[in-house]
Amino acid sequence: KTTDEMVVALEDAEADDGVRVVVIAGSGPNAFCSGRDQSEDRSSPEYSGTSETGFIELVRRIPKPVIAMVDGFAIGSGNILAYMCDFTVASARSRFGQTGPRVGSPASGPGVGYLANVVGQKRAREIWMLTQQYTAQQALEMGLVNSVVPHGELEAEVDRYCGLIKNNSPVILQLQKLTFNEALESMEGRPSPSARLAPDYIE
Repeated sequence: KTTDEMVVALEDAEADDGVRVVVIAGSGPNAFCSGRDQSEDRSSPEYSGTSETGFIELVRRIPKPVIAMVDGFAIGSGNILAYMCDFTVASARSRFGQTGPRVGSPASGPGVGYLANVVGQKRAREIWMLTQQYTAQQALEMGLVNSVVPHGELEAEVDRYCGLIKNNSPVILQLQKLTFNEALESMEGRPSPSARLAPDYIE
């Protein structure tokens, strides 16, 4: 349900000419997103939603800059969402990391490979294969986030990014985003390793 609602919200933002920047934030005081609920039945529609378009795909596709405003934990698919956004702004109390191999949750495809573009192959493999958590400062140093500020200054910092974006041509920004996204096109349209090797589990 949550992923379907995010798809609707992102599609609305894409279609609204009055929206220049999209900001994604967590709804609670402790996390941006702690990932999918591993206790749910993976084969149920409620687990993955019913939308034919994935929300992370939309984050990449919509022709407007998307900012992840991270306050607290960004873990698992929450970490993927944060680094797939065009910009990631975090509070100093935030923590980032992957859990898939530790909890038996497969993830593969562009969302995994793209991390190597962000932090380099060695760091990406470390993040995905060692399943450690990283502080906001560590994430900044490895290039996982753009900016880290004290908790009380997070919204102001995101507003600063929005102001800088709105000073620029939306058409040129759209062209630049499309150009950056072309780096992932070689991986798109191909079944992921998870889908090829464990299709029953993924479905």
